[in-house]
Amino acid sequence: MTKLRKQRRRKVYRHNVNRKRLRNKIESVGKISCKEIKEAWDKRKSVKTNLEEMGLSYDPNKTLGIPSNKQKLKLSITSNNDDWEEEQLDTKPTKSHVAQALEEDARAPRVKLFRLPNNQVEWVTYLMDKYGKDYKAMARDKKNYYQETWKQIRAKIKRFKSIPEQYQVYLKQRNKTIEDSEESDENGFYVWLISPQVFDKTPKNVKTPDKEVLQLITFMYLKDCTDLVTQMNGIHLWDKVPSVLIVTGFEHYCGVQSPDYNPLQAALISTTLLDSAAVCAKRKNEKIFVLVCFCTKTSSRSEGKNPLQVIKDLYFSCYLEKTGDNDFCKNVTQLFK
Repeated sequence: MTKLRKQRRRKVYRHNVNRKRLRNKIESVGKISCKEIKEAWDKRKSVKTNLEEMGLSYDPNKTLGIPSNKQKLKLSITSNNDDWEEEQLDTKPTKSHVAQALEEDARAPRVKLFRLPNNQVEWVTYLMDKYGKDYKAMARDKKNYYQETWKQIRAKIKRFKSIPEQYQVYLKQRNKTIEDSEESDENGFYVWLISPQVFDKTPKNVKTPDKEVLQLITFMYLKDCTDLVTQMNGIHLWDKVPSVLIVTGFEHYCGVQSPDYNPLQAALISTTLLDSAAVCAKRKNEKIFVLVCFCTKTSSRSEGKNPLQVIKDLYFSCYLEKTGDNDFCKNVTQLFK
């Protein structure tokens, strides 16, 4: 069989090729921008070996691989035979300090460099000086050329207030402080009132509140424990988090009246409420109050004791017993001072 013509052709040495540059190009792994990886890199080893020694993953599909049905079947077949047993040795990376340095750098706080453009700052400050907190009037302003909705304007003002480098300049020019601006924003506490009963009418002993007061209250009808826990776990998704959480009918959510009462359910609800309050306190940078109302006269199987007594002692720092309407209201208002 005859050979190909290309194979029989005479080899020619290319004088115009830089052999040193060609070798460096073949062996190069590219420009390594990470300082930690660049210092620990060994050019004599492959990319996979270098990454494994640093405690990094070369192929995420193998590191976090999901076993297929074929692999499960293979393991089930081989596990029946006791003749062969595979031992997997856990080898620790020799350069684990690289992975630790990368984790510390990822957890380190970052400086926020975002700034609003000057024309946006002028537009936002103009609206704040003219209308204060009336966002719907801002949307009707004649200078609203782009027809922004009141919610878009509110989000833009909120973003402006979250940039201290620009918001502090605005307050200094108006001779204001952050406390003054917060007092003008809200004249009361923002309240969530949660109940297992439908809100269809105002209680007999309570006067109908004003419109300004009703704007600060959000009424929530949550029928069972699942709805309550789901709502509390998603509290961080709300645009405006409450300053006061009031939960009525706590014994209903805990299932005290049911024959299969489980104290762990009451503990789960209590910890969920406290965790949600911690999230709100971190976001608002202020104290959050959690008021839990329950009836002490509940049927129990433990010699007439209240089953929620242990929950009250573990999770709640203050306890008020309602004796008279006037005294009870005075004691509650003292908690907010």
